[in-house]
Amino acid sequence: MFPYSYFPRLPVWNSLAPPRPRQPTSPPKEPAKPASQDPTSHQSMSHPKDAPPDHDIVKHNHACETQHPPLFKKPKRVYINTYSNSVVKRSKTEHERVVDSRQPGLKPLLTVCAMDWKPPPREVCEKWSGINEEVQRFVGRLKEARRDMNVAMNETIGYLSRNHDEALIEVCCVQGTHRSVAAAEIMGVELALKGIDTYIRHLHRQKMPQDEW
Repeated sequence: MFPYSYFPRLPVWNSLAPPRPRQPTSPPKEPAKPASQDPTSHQSMSHPKDAPPDHDIVKHNHACETQHPPLFKKPKRVYINTYSNSVVKRSKTEHERVVDSRQPGLKPLLTVCAMDWKPPPREVCEKWSGINEEVQRFVGRLKEARRDMNVAMNETIGYLSRNHDEALIEVCCVQGTHRSVAAAEIMGVELALKGIDTYIRHLHRQKMPQDEW
C-alpha cells in the first residue's frame, strides 16, 4: 500500500525513472489564446468561464496550449490527482477514494508532498483555492515548490521516455485545497506545453468564495 503517513520534503516515487535533461524554456511564438469551446480544457493558468461538468476534473490539452512541437511522437497522458493528507489520515473511506480514483492499471509514479511548503497568506486562502492564478503565482515563487515540481516533471518525462504511454502523479497538502491544487495546475500547464495531455482531478478541493468554479 502506498505510504500516506510518511511525507519527506522531496517527492516520493514508487519506481524511479531516469533523469531527463531540462527542457528549453523559450516562450511560445504567440501569446496564449482565450479558452477554447471545450469546457474541460483551459489555457496557461486561466480557467474556463463556465465550470466543467465535473468540478473536480480539468484537462490540459497541448494542441490548444502552444505551437511548440510535441516532445513525443506518440500521444502521452499524465494524470495528476490531488488530495488532503489530513482527510486521508482520519478516514479509511477517503483513503479508499484516493486509491479508487487512480486510473485503472496505474500506480502513482511519485507523490509531491506540499505540506512543507510555505502556505499562501490567510487572506488569499480565504478567497481562492489553488485553481486561482493568485495562489498559483504564490506557489510558483516558492523555491522548494519549484524544486519539487521540477523533480516530479523530469521524473515523469523520463518515465514516459521509457516506452510508457501514461503516468500518474499524486499531490497532497493539508487541506487538499490550496498548495496541492496550485501545484497540480502548474504542472499540468507545463507538461501540456511539452505536448503531453494532462488530466487533473482534485479530490478534496473546497470551492472558496471567489473561485470561478
